[in-house]
Amino acid sequence: MEEKKTQNSTIYLLRKLLPYVIGVVFLIYLIHLVSFQRFAESVMRGRYEYFIPLSIFAFLLVFFVDVLGTKILIDKSVIYTPFREMLIVKSISGLVGFLNQAVGQMSIGYYYHKKSGLPFFYVGGALLLLLFIDIISLVIALGLNIKEDVITVSPLVPYLTIGLILLLPLYLIVRFAIMFLFKNDRLKVSTILMSNRIGQLMGALVLIPFTDLITILMARIPRIFLKATFMLFSLWLFNVKVPYAEGLCLTLLSLFVAAIPVTPSGLGSFQGMSILLLQRYGDRADILASTLASNMVFIIGQIMMGIFYLQKGLYLLSAKSKEADEK
Repeated sequence: MEEKKTQNSTIYLLRKLLPYVIGVVFLIYLIHLVSFQRFAESVMRGRYEYFIPLSIFAFLLVFFVDVLGTKILIDKSVIYTPFREMLIVKSISGLVGFLNQAVGQMSIGYYYHKKSGLPFFYVGGALLLLLFIDIISLVIALGLNIKEDVITVSPLVPYLTIGLILLLPLYLIVRFAIMFLFKNDRLKVSTILMSNRIGQLMGALVLIPFTDLITILMARIPRIFLKATFMLFSLWLFNVKVPYAEGLCLTLLSLFVAAIPVTPSGLGSFQGMSILLLQRYGDRADILASTLASNMVFIIGQIMMGIFYLQKGLYLLSAKSKEADEK
């Protein structure tokens, strides 16, 4: 029995470590591909007198826009939350999310489940809605920036964009079909959805007003553009001479691939995709050095914000848990 428990613990640990192993192996392979010497030279050539202040400004701007977008979602679909409270919760979830992305998102869900008294799966569904909105905002940003030169670099870009854009009307059709079926009786739909976990998970997707959905989408798009623009500036500071329009589109595409949760924070996958798409504009070693540096800015920034707000975050969580137990 004890042996089986140890074996299960080992398997669990290996599963949790696997994304980090994949990320590190991928990075080692990419460094080997461009040669370690050329990579080291590219790292040394970076214009850090501009990169460091730009990094601090970009991270804080992107982070605060992210907090604002998440706050609007929680306000509209779960419960009103002050900006400072959301700042603390997002900081803690970012720290936890680096260790385990799923647990990072679940920590936000757990906190607002305790605060609102709504089912955990409903709050989790609201956060899934945020992920869906992020994908749509990324696709819209991609669609707005497709240029002829980009299509010659990667013919998949327009097809990928069109395919993902179809997710939006598909979602709307399902949403309106459910509401039509129940004659737009939101209370009846809400009662049915809240009666089981799958329904709770779909609750926010179906019940949130369409105007609120558009508001959240508009609040999330700037975050995508700001992050992509910073990463494009980073490429320029590492001597990758990519034109703005093409660079922005290809960086957005790389960010989309990095959003697939294979490695922590897209480490390795973002660099690999960037090299594939941008190699015609600069040396592969420069692209690797730039994308790794810009990637690390957000990883280190998240960890530092999490550590800074750790004590306040733990206090908030314990206070809400105590309030929930007393109800």
